[in-house]
Amino acid sequence: MLSKLIAGLEGLDNPMVSLGDPASEREIKETEAHIGQYLPDEYKEFIRISNGLEFTSDYILRVGNSVRPSAFSMNEVYDFEHFESNNPMPLHIIPFAPDGYGNHYC
Repeated sequence: MLSKLIAGLEGLDNPMVSLGDPASEREIKETEAHIGQYLPDEYKEFIRISNGLEFTSDYILRVGNSVRPSAFSMNEVYDFEHFESNNPMPLHIIPFAPDGYGNHYC
């Protein structure tokens, strides 16, 4: 089902949709080591097809240690939300996309 959704997005002739290159197993393992837990299988399935996605002003975070800009990096967002925020998230919660209002889908 996910591959059909991605194929549909790839088929759009729309500059507002941008799919990332697939995440490598190294990038996935870097992020899992960084956050100290395994990513959900469904998320790994998605990032193995497209490491991140931008749709108009919405986006899904990318994995790996070298993601730039840092606003698109799961590692950077995880660190901010867990260790730098005035209201830190519990460590087991993994943010994967901003909601546009200063919060994240997790």
